[in-house]
Amino acid sequence: MAKDTGTPRQTGRIWRYIWPVFSIFLICWAFVLGIWVGQGKLATEEQLALWQSWMGKQNKPVKTAGTEPLPPRTLSFYDGVAAGTPPKKETTKPVKKPSSEKQNKGQYTVQVASMKEPAQALSLARKLKEAGHPAYIKKTMVKGVGLRYRVRVGPFDTLDLAQSSVARMKHKYKFAAFITRKEK
Repeated sequence: MAKDTGTPRQTGRIWRYIWPVFSIFLICWAFVLGIWVGQGKLATEEQLALWQSWMGKQNKPVKTAGTEPLPPRTLSFYDGVAAGTPPKKETTKPVKKPSSEKQNKGQYTVQVASMKEPAQALSLARKLKEAGHPAYIKKTMVKGVGLRYRVRVGPFDTLDLAQSSVARMKHKYKFAAFITRKEK
């Protein structure tokens, strides 16, 4: 009896080339299908409703997305720029500084932000005050950076009160707030 050793070896060589090609084909096909689904080219809502009615899964008509007209876009800023008119400047009111009695009360403050533009700092301080936080702005010269407007909340009598304020700021507003000692 003669052994047929050539066939399994040849079959192994063929599969060695077929599997990688087949795997690459499947990956590419899944990628293309993903793009088509993302672009909405495969099945529209009407086609899904028709399929579901054939399968008996849905009896009520489906409202298609293309039947209602979209509202016109309002890009007032870009319309003004195209017309040659400059955009309106936002008017800001200065934020009142806390009284000297409040400033001497606590020794901890919470710094919420440090901004280059005073209007941004005023806007943030106003929002914090409207939310009930004792916010104020400290104008500071920073080496290598220049003039900064620091938005702070406080002062707080104890470190625990300041830490709870930091936790609220981080949770509610997603600020990278931190505690500072009050400058005298």
